[in-house]
Amino acid sequence: MAAHRPHGSRHRRYAQLSLVRIWVEDTLSLPSHVQAGIDQWRAAFLYNEFDAIVVPDSSTADVVVRAGSPVKGGFSVIRLASIAPECEGGTDFDLPSGSRELQPPIRVFINPRFDPATPGVDECLALTTTHELGHAIGIFAHSPVATDIMFGDPVVPALSARDRATAEAAYHLQPNLSIGTR
Repeated sequence: MAAHRPHGSRHRRYAQLSLVRIWVEDTLSLPSHVQAGIDQWRAAFLYNEFDAIVVPDSSTADVVVRAGSPVKGGFSVIRLASIAPECEGGTDFDLPSGSRELQPPIRVFINPRFDPATPGVDECLALTTTHELGHAIGIFAHSPVATDIMFGDPVVPALSARDRATAEAAYHLQPNLSIGTR
C-alpha cells in the first residue's frame, strides 16, 4: 500500500486537550451529525490521541456548534469556511494578535442554504459538520484534493486516508499553539 501524504504543512497544532468538550445546538439533526463527526475523527487516530464528548452546558465547552451563519467577530477572530450548494460551514478561532494561545470556545457554524427537508441538505450538513470539526481539532487548512473531507468544498461523507494521515501528523508534531482555559 502506498504511503499517503498529509494535507501539507499548512496546519497548525495546538496543545492536545485530554478530552475535547463539545456543546451542540439541538436543531437540524446537529447532535447526531456532531456525534458522527466525533466518531470519525476518533477512529482516525491509532493511539487514542483524540477524544471528545458532547456536554449539556455551552459554558463548559471547548467547542460550540451552532446552526446559522458565523457572526461578525473582532480583529482577533480567524475564520475558516467551507461552502457547498446545499449548506455552508465556518469555524472561528479567537487568537489575539501576537499570541500563541487560542481563546476558547472555538465556534463552529453550520448553515443550510435551503429548507432542511430539501434533498441533499441533510447529507451536506453531515459532511460539513465533520469537516468543521476537523478545523476545531487543529487542522487549520483545506486539502487541495476533492476526495478529502478537509477539501474546501467537501463532497465525500467520510475521512480519506489523507485526512487520517493529516490528523495523525498534526497530533504528533510539536504544538505551536496552545488553548486557554475557560
